[in-house]
Amino acid sequence: MVILFHLSGEDIALSAREVIHLFHLKRYFLQGNFLAADVSPRKAGLAHRLAYCRGVYSFLFSCPLSKLAAAFSTFSWNKACTGTFCVRVFRCSAPDGRLAPSEKELAGYIWRKLENPEVDLKHPDALIVAFIHGHKAFCGKLLFSIDRTFSGRNPHQRPEGHPTSLKPALARCLVNLSGIHKGSVTDIFCGSGGILIEAGLMGLPVNGYDLYSVMVEKARKNLLHYGITTFSLLQQDALETKDTIYYLVTDVPYGLNSTVWVNQGDKPVKLSASFPAPGGRIVLLRDFYRRLLIHLKKSLNGVAVIMFPSQAHAATLLSESGFFVVWKHTQRVHGSLSRDIFVFTLKKNAAKQFRTKRQYNLRRTTAHSRPETSGSRIR
Repeated sequence: MVILFHLSGEDIALSAREVIHLFHLKRYFLQGNFLAADVSPRKAGLAHRLAYCRGVYSFLFSCPLSKLAAAFSTFSWNKACTGTFCVRVFRCSAPDGRLAPSEKELAGYIWRKLENPEVDLKHPDALIVAFIHGHKAFCGKLLFSIDRTFSGRNPHQRPEGHPTSLKPALARCLVNLSGIHKGSVTDIFCGSGGILIEAGLMGLPVNGYDLYSVMVEKARKNLLHYGITTFSLLQQDALETKDTIYYLVTDVPYGLNSTVWVNQGDKPVKLSASFPAPGGRIVLLRDFYRRLLIHLKKSLNGVAVIMFPSQAHAATLLSESGFFVVWKHTQRVHGSLSRDIFVFTLKKNAAKQFRTKRQYNLRRTTAHSRPETSGSRIR
């Protein structure tokens, strides 16, 4: 079945890539904050995991905005609208939104097509939505909305907080970028457990490592607080881990609010925001990251999703270390800091599962068209 994902607007590129990787999509259609793809019905439920998606719809049809009323009037609504129904119109871009038919007008077309029509504006059995984007209209039937409140899971709301902990939406997105459906997620810089919490709430076993026992204890308390019991935590240096890792998701320390033990000559140095050699900071960090990647070559047997500070130029380090970068994305945090998200793997063949072909186009459906089937081309 063709699924229409209504992406959140914070970061369209990241939102789209989260869907692409989670569903292992090879072909997809992307326009504005809509992504459509052929998804197996048995896998559609994975969409509940998405962090940067507002809702999931079964795709009904698309058409030029000028023909939206005609498409509604001629579409066969008997299967799409069983029980009560409601129509909503969302104007996602300004230029031609004013030309869209009203919700009342569109609902009238459906009403006249059904044998026993009944409208319910609050809790309909079938919510039909027309999304307006520029000169195009996309129509879908809501399968489910996605809860994006992350109620009680923000860093300051956890029993044990820490200033370096990621917000739950980003942490969850990083896990989804790994493409994991089954298996365990490992974070070798787990801190207070932000990434582990989100992976654990998806029902995935989690493994966490941290250099400091106090952080391991914070992670343990946080995981138990959210009812997560399938986990393993260990106080250990990330450069000394020995277990095989299949899905690695982590945010490396930047040496600002977090500390990093680096080598300065033959002497270990604790790098932090107060380190008295700002000119040499990134040089020392890059050396630490290089040693980390060399170590990961021995333990990584799957996919890694890692965030690095942009100034570390980690793409070069990854290439020099023999990794294959599947995808890179830069995020601006604030005026003096941006970070790069990398999805990579050691094996060239393994990287192919994330590579997508040229996106296809949604066909302008005719009056009695049904949802697109696998292999159909959309224009």
